[in-house]
Amino acid sequence: MHKISYKSAFFLFAFFITFFKVGFLFFTDLPLWVDESQYWLWSKNLEFGYYSKPPLIAFIISLSTAIISDSEFGVRFFSAFMHLISAWFVYLSAKLLFNERTAAYSAASYLTLPAVTFSSVFISADAPLMMFWAIGLYYFIRINKNYTKSKISDWVMLGICFGLGMLSKYTFVAFVFSVCFYYMVTNFSRLFSLRLIAASLIGLLVFLPNIIWNYDNGFVSFTHTQDNVFSNETSFYPSEGLSFIGGQLLIFGPMLAIFLIFVLLKKQHAYNNRGKKFNEVSLLKIFILPILLVGMLISFSSTAQIHWAAPAYISGNILVINYLLNFKRSLWLRLALLINAVLFAMFFIICISSRAGDEPLKPFERLYLWHDTASKLAALDIEKNAIIIADERKIIAPLIYDMQSKGGFKNEIFKWKGSKYIRDYYDMKMPVTQTGSRYAYFITRSLSEKKLKELFHQVKFLDFVDGNKTIKIFKVRFKKDKFIVD
Repeated sequence: MHKISYKSAFFLFAFFITFFKVGFLFFTDLPLWVDESQYWLWSKNLEFGYYSKPPLIAFIISLSTAIISDSEFGVRFFSAFMHLISAWFVYLSAKLLFNERTAAYSAASYLTLPAVTFSSVFISADAPLMMFWAIGLYYFIRINKNYTKSKISDWVMLGICFGLGMLSKYTFVAFVFSVCFYYMVTNFSRLFSLRLIAASLIGLLVFLPNIIWNYDNGFVSFTHTQDNVFSNETSFYPSEGLSFIGGQLLIFGPMLAIFLIFVLLKKQHAYNNRGKKFNEVSLLKIFILPILLVGMLISFSSTAQIHWAAPAYISGNILVINYLLNFKRSLWLRLALLINAVLFAMFFIICISSRAGDEPLKPFERLYLWHDTASKLAALDIEKNAIIIADERKIIAPLIYDMQSKGGFKNEIFKWKGSKYIRDYYDMKMPVTQTGSRYAYFITRSLSEKKLKELFHQVKFLDFVDGNKTIKIFKVRFKKDKFIVD
């Protein structure tokens, strides 16, 4: 009887998992998250940069919605496929470093990592970030397996990944740092080689449109990223740091995360099936530790999202799987993969269950809440010439998507800044500057009726958006026909 190869087994598993994810997206209608709604709006207003992110995610969604539709399925369509491509390059990297068995297990494990499961269903900048990180890692390994005979085409591909990775998410700068650090500790002279310089220039050329856009817009993206990462004052938040560390167990999987800590601390050599020593373990560690340690340090002094370090687990996954397979830890490997498979199943059960009945499950309660605003406004039968104002990104992003993508009413929508500072994309592009309309519908969580009466000529409370009475809708009349907010 013919025994199926590891490569064939991986292909079958990968296409089954991807087909399942895409099918899930097609047959369910989970509303878009706030960020997804914002990315959709970007895709309708293509630029080479945006307030909080580089532009690639907008171009990806623009392509998918042009092919499919502006539905939730159309917006999220490419996410699962980007992770499928990432898994394939995980396979190629692990095979190049170790063997086909490690490659198949590593790639299959990647597809069931909790972070990848979530990111395959909800579109975000993390999907292209992970994809170009995985592709870039593969070409970097190809180059350094036999550096003196490395191909020009591999360096070109590495440079393209530099640029496209940075256009995906600024976090990709950690990949560039890891490349530099690898040469600093292995062969310092190669840090200044013509080929690395050429690859860097290619990356810079690809990334250049975003640099120009930032220059034209006061480097707003870079400033936002800096403010996001570094607090204005020196502080220490142990609870935030511990939360970030604990969160890594969730996004990588509990057992794999524990073994990763063990492997990172353990002095070991990697062996291929002929027992020959390699330094590839050190290479993998260099693409894990910097981004992981920086994320931890930031989390103790500011607020760090647990997924910021997710690219580390591309290398981390290969490293742990290789250790468990080749050092007689197959029982632990099965247990680790089983736990992630259970988490995978639980995630989709929760997603499906959240659609049943009138009350969504707790994890998705806010997701449904933000999208209730449009239906509530429709029920109020608002005036066609009145504008809509919201004072919060979490309200305005889903509202615009629901109103514009689903053929609802066409009222203009603006963001109430409340101060001279730009805090998000809507402050930058859609502030209330002037209007000929005398009436507006004001949607808020934070402003009271008393405060609104200080700002407007007339204020009338209409209704709450939600049963918990957190989001309020007011009808307001301007003090004069042209209303300006500095």
